[in-house]
Amino acid sequence: MVGNKWYKTDLHLHSPESVCFKDRDSVTAEEWIERCIQKGLECVALTDHNSGNNIDEYKRLAEERGLVLFPGVEVTCGDTGTHLLILFETTDSQEVVNDFLIKVGVCRASFGDSKPGTEMSVLDVIKEALKDGKVVIPAHIDEFNGICYLDNTIQEKILNNPDINAVQLVQKEFYELSMSHKSISKKDRDPVYEIVNERYSNTVPNGDLDKWYKTAKKFYDSQKMSCLTFSDNPHGPGESKHGLWGIGSRYTYIKMSETPTLSSLRDALRMGALRVKPDFIEDFNPTKKKKICLEKLIIKNTIQNKTDIVVDFSPDLTTIIGSRGTGKSFITKLLAFVLQKEDSIKHFPEVFSDYENFAKKNDGRTGVLKDDTEVILFLEFDGNRYEIIRAADDSRSSVNRITEEDGRSEETYERLNLISESIDIYLQKQIFEMSKNQTNIRDFLDSYCYDDLEPIQREIREKESIVKQLALENQSKEADISKLNRLTIEIEDLENQLKKLSKPEYQQIINDRQKVIQESKQIEEDVDNIKNYVKTLEERLRTGDGVLENSLKISGGIQQLREQLRMTISSYQKEIGIILNRINDSIETYSKEISNSKWSIDRGKIFDKYSNLESSLSETEFGQIQNLSSINSELDKKRSQLNIILSDKELVQKNKEKIEEELKVIRELYSQICRCRRNFVKRNFEGIKVAVIEKSDFEGYISRLRMLLGKQHVYDEQFEEIREKLQNKKIQYTEIYDSIAKVNTQSSSDIFTNTKLYKSFAQLLPEVLLDIRLLTPDDKIVITLELNGRSVELTNASAGQKTSAMLTMILTLGNETLVMDQPEDDLDSQLINSLIVQNIILKKDTRQIVAITHNANIPVNGDSEWIISMGDTKELSTDVSESIDSKDIKLKICSIMEGGEDAFNNRAVRYGFKK
Repeated sequence: MVGNKWYKTDLHLHSPESVCFKDRDSVTAEEWIERCIQKGLECVALTDHNSGNNIDEYKRLAEERGLVLFPGVEVTCGDTGTHLLILFETTDSQEVVNDFLIKVGVCRASFGDSKPGTEMSVLDVIKEALKDGKVVIPAHIDEFNGICYLDNTIQEKILNNPDINAVQLVQKEFYELSMSHKSISKKDRDPVYEIVNERYSNTVPNGDLDKWYKTAKKFYDSQKMSCLTFSDNPHGPGESKHGLWGIGSRYTYIKMSETPTLSSLRDALRMGALRVKPDFIEDFNPTKKKKICLEKLIIKNTIQNKTDIVVDFSPDLTTIIGSRGTGKSFITKLLAFVLQKEDSIKHFPEVFSDYENFAKKNDGRTGVLKDDTEVILFLEFDGNRYEIIRAADDSRSSVNRITEEDGRSEETYERLNLISESIDIYLQKQIFEMSKNQTNIRDFLDSYCYDDLEPIQREIREKESIVKQLALENQSKEADISKLNRLTIEIEDLENQLKKLSKPEYQQIINDRQKVIQESKQIEEDVDNIKNYVKTLEERLRTGDGVLENSLKISGGIQQLREQLRMTISSYQKEIGIILNRINDSIETYSKEISNSKWSIDRGKIFDKYSNLESSLSETEFGQIQNLSSINSELDKKRSQLNIILSDKELVQKNKEKIEEELKVIRELYSQICRCRRNFVKRNFEGIKVAVIEKSDFEGYISRLRMLLGKQHVYDEQFEEIREKLQNKKIQYTEIYDSIAKVNTQSSSDIFTNTKLYKSFAQLLPEVLLDIRLLTPDDKIVITLELNGRSVELTNASAGQKTSAMLTMILTLGNETLVMDQPEDDLDSQLINSLIVQNIILKKDTRQIVAITHNANIPVNGDSEWIISMGDTKELSTDVSESIDSKDIKLKICSIMEGGEDAFNNRAVRYGFKK
């Protein structure tokens, strides 16, 4: 990682060169350096009393161990013995420090001794040090030998000196007391004094404690300087002498360049609390890593570069600057390309069109990619380092985890999704496009309270699914239920028919006829069977002749015997034939006797009754009376159908009641979503007012309604009129469905005044009607800016004000890496510093921010940790990449963003800021 970083510093440390160092004869430089490292210090200053004699050795050893060491000295000034810390450039030698001490009147003979120091006054020593370009820090101003013992006039001069950017403080209790910004009476100070005095074994007079407190309060009230806390390395708890024990026991985190210099330190102290955190602030933890951080982007072989472009990123704020046409946006678009951000850009047609024309193979007119283009992104995500690669022909990027041995382990595509979702990229004009659309604003907010909203939205989907299932069930039964009246009539008719045709005498005639018909059939079948039996005997008698004609060619009298038998049998056959003829005559007689029997007479009477009955009834009735069982069967069938329909009707009614209950629940769930959004914006927004108005996005509602009706591009005036009625609360959104649902029972509507449009609703499918019934206006997000004492609602705001509000929301929410391409476009100038820069400052400690910008406020007042100046050459390149503390970068900013030093100075003079 590159750019300014936090250093744990102790810039007030003594070595055995100081006479008051207790073990000065036994403690070595190596032990001193080792102790610093053990205490986690990353940057120290060697500030012995009135001496620089140990600096060269300690600096050499510190460099070997990777510890930054500023040469310094603690000078004792004037009659009061006031201590000043004077810090020198890291490259300065002890000779430079000692030469300065001689210059301010410190005798070599007293080097290392806190007394007598120099007879020069504090103000004169400060003047000399500042003239030489050194950093001056008044030491422990709320303790012995601090400026608290100087008269008020001198204190004021020191505390108001614009070239003194920080002081060292000791008493945390005074800090906490002063944070209340109230005047504390002496009586109320006494308990605090007691706590402070305990550290000094109760040896400090109250008069001294008063001086300490009043000076500290004067500093805190002015808020012009940085507050520093250092150890002054005591030998032990409560010890006045110095030693190894106290090294790093007090410290300050200071943000400086990668290789700290006096200039970088001075810039940090000048920026105050933004880059200086004393140990009074207990909850500050600069070692906590962000979940995701971009490290490096490598761009190979596009149409705009032959040499690889390497872009490094700070984990905090990186700004990319350059004249127009130098390719700043090139970087953000290729970041979007390698992270496959196409889906998130598609919602903004103009932005997406520009991106599509960029991120494709060059066709001679558009596109920057070539066959061998490759974009490589290195980043850290959830404690692991990854490499993401995408080439011109790749529809997907590949992801590799970088092992501790710098090897590569291929990851699944899902890993890319997780990483990409943790990086927010806003291309040029995208933020402004977001600010114009309620849906975009609402979706943006919802993405940050997803965990709270998703269970509610899931329940809404489940409830809507239940409603649709119930409605579908009702729809499937409505067709049968519509037959209820007809079926009831049919049942009544069948019952009446059955009643009429079910007279006992009618049935008796039918039954008797049926009986004699059956008996006639039985008699006929019986006679036929007998006749067939006799016929069978006759046939058998005839076929037996062939058997008798056979002869046996056997001698011995057998042939003669066989012939006698044949003759006997033939005689019997003739007798049998006569008997069979008699049987047939008997059968005929039997048939004639049946016709003359009582049974036959009774049968005739039955048939006569039947004929009379047939004459007395209609043809249909006579047909039905013969089959009353079928009428009964039909009646049972229809009664069964009736029971089912009545049951379905009851079910449909219950379903309708259930639908109403579910709709009521759904409406309440939408209200829960509104409350959830309100609670979220209440917790998260300052500087802009964000209100959530329940179910009031009528523009979005009408848009979705028109889509369901298939009327997206027609009847504009009618739908705008309805939107206005909703907006002005002249109608409720539920009335719209009610009106559409009644289209088949009423010819006109008070809501849909266009008759042709209204009548077209009769063709709507039941599914569409149900979707319209479930359609609910979303909450409306109302954003209000406070500008020059007046409130401006986003809908009435300028393009710049809209962008400012949206950008403030983007900066305020989330801890994902944030990449913004020229967010100040369309911005009102007064809002850039007051809203945007201040939010960048607040968020960059918890989220990585990358900003492409033309506005100097963002890199300068935003205190950018890393600035990339794009080269002003034909081929795309980076020119200078340094922190804001770098002189070269400052010159680039002044030249590109301010028009150069002369232009800047001229404006300052014209504004009256500089003479």
